[in-house]
Amino acid sequence: MVETALELARSLDRISQKKLKYDVVRHWFQGSEPYFDFFANTLHDELTWFQFTFRGRSICWSKQDPIVRTGVTTDLATNDLAVYSASKTVQLDDEINQEFFRFAREIFAYRKAEGLFAAALHVLTDVEITPTL
Repeated sequence: MVETALELARSLDRISQKKLKYDVVRHWFQGSEPYFDFFANTLHDELTWFQFTFRGRSICWSKQDPIVRTGVTTDLATNDLAVYSASKTVQLDDEINQEFFRFAREIFAYRKAEGLFAAALHVLTDVEITPTL
C-alpha cells in the first residue's frame, strides 16, 4: 500500500522529548515507515533546528545558519554494517531538491495545528531557498 502525504503526516508519532544542554529540548517523531523521522530542537519553546528525513532524503534548517538544505542520508546504505543504525550522515545536495522540499512542506502543512510542525512550515514558507554549496 502506498500511503498518501496525509496518511504519512498522521503517522508521525512523538517518540521522545528530552532536555539537552542549556534548556534546549529535543523532540523526536517517527512515522509509519523506517527512516521516516522529524527531529526538532527548541529553546524556550522557539524552534532552533530541525531535520526531516524520509526514504533516504533529508531537509534541515538551523536558526544559527538559517538556510534550508536538502540532502541524501546514509540510512539506506547497506555496505557498512558496522555503523550503528540510529546514526546517520547527510550528504548535502548542490541545489535544493525542490520535490523533496515540497513534500516536506506538505507533511508539515497537514500538522500545522501543532506548534513544532507550524514552526517548521513557517521556515519552509518564509526562509529564502538557496543552493547549499
